[in-house]
Amino acid sequence: MQRSDNKEPIRALMLSARDDFAEKDRLSAGRLIESKLLTLDEFRSATVLSTYVSKASEVDTHDIIREALRLGKKVLVPVTDRDNRRPVFSELVDPDGELALGTFGILEPKPEFRRTVPLKQAELVLVPGIAWDLGDYGPGYGLDYHDNALRELEPETCTLGLSYESQLLPRLPSEGHDVRVKMIATERRVINCFEE
Repeated sequence: MQRSDNKEPIRALMLSARDDFAEKDRLSAGRLIESKLLTLDEFRSATVLSTYVSKASEVDTHDIIREALRLGKKVLVPVTDRDNRRPVFSELVDPDGELALGTFGILEPKPEFRRTVPLKQAELVLVPGIAWDLGDYGPGYGLDYHDNALRELEPETCTLGLSYESQLLPRLPSEGHDVRVKMIATERRVINCFEE
């Protein structure tokens, strides 16, 4: 689970900046990001959606999850498999009744509500991140759990990073395990990463 030394200072700085984003502004930006996501063809056409369950200053996904369920979509959320350094994915049916704090203080389905589903079934995968590289659209600077899972997706699967505009940087140090996303949605725009 090691990160390269040159990434850690940037990761810490970006996480601190995101955490310092005023709550009112963060919530407003999150609503704009959500509204952009919900109008995308990639969201509307997906019957199976995978998303992280947001915590702290991350772009909020709780209303996205509820809207996807309201629309009849199957929603998959990660459960951390620490031994294998990757998430496994579980279908979420009732976010109010099925989630509890799990690994790293992240909400995960309680053991009795885990319904394991291969991530390959997802047509749209929402990816968390602390900073995004506008040069190669590499995600995260989080743990490499999501990279490990994203590598197994079919080429046609849409991967989409949810990000505040302030998390986008011109260039970041990269590592061999970094996986590009296909799209990024911020409060200002939606970036198609393979058409820029």
